[in-house]
Amino acid sequence: MKNSKLFSGTILMAAFALTVGCEDTSLEDLLSEGDAQVSESYMKTEASLYNLYSVVDVSLRDSLFQVNDSAMVDGATVIRSGSNVTINFGTGVIGSDGRTRKGIIEVIESGDYMTLASLDIELKGYSVNDEKVTGSIELDKAGSDFGLVITGFSADQEIEIDADKTISWRKGFTTLSNSDDDVFDISGTATGKDLKDNRELSTSITEAMNYDRSCEFKMVSGIIELTLQPNDSIPDVTEAAIDFLADDACNNLAKIKLKQGETEIEVTKQFNGF
Repeated sequence: MKNSKLFSGTILMAAFALTVGCEDTSLEDLLSEGDAQVSESYMKTEASLYNLYSVVDVSLRDSLFQVNDSAMVDGATVIRSGSNVTINFGTGVIGSDGRTRKGIIEVIESGDYMTLASLDIELKGYSVNDEKVTGSIELDKAGSDFGLVITGFSADQEIEIDADKTISWRKGFTTLSNSDDDVFDISGTATGKDLKDNRELSTSITEAMNYDRSCEFKMVSGIIELTLQPNDSIPDVTEAAIDFLADDACNNLAKIKLKQGETEIEVTKQFNGF
């Protein structure tokens, strides 16, 4: 496994700017500015979740760690002691993706991650680019599928979610010396709250998100649908959808649709990669 590549990219949409290129109108004219901000914040939270999974996956599948129960993985010190695995970034490590990670990820492993295992993942003072990441994950592996139960997960305290996700590996999981052949699909649902505006939300991946490390921008296809409930200042339910366009292959295009009642707007945007 090539450690220099493996941590690159899972910050899903931290760079998604939800601005509209229409001359006659703008998203803020049709829908509340808050809806756009919540959509962006949700994607940031979802991105941070996949990033955390990637860090744990890369560490546990590292070829040296598999042999020695300890390794340096993209700057982090990874050590196994019995069933406990500690991924320690200390006071700050700049990864190969240019992001600075701090703190500790603690993993309790029951079984063998490479074959059949359950993982309990906890965070201690963990942050990415000084944005605090909190929450816990229970992971169960059966065959090529990983079931994730996520509790109280938040990135920089913008949105907090509970979620059930499934990561289905299609290829590359056992080829430890090569990360470019890693391909998996992501599916599942989440519920949560926008902590800033106190809005309840729910999401569903209605078309599996296909993650391919051989592609420059990693996310090849998939659709996430998001429902935002009203609050005191926003009286209507808002529906959002982000479609990672399958027909653009490895390019970084996504179609964003926001709908409130009969009002709907749709734009195609670029994202910076995962």
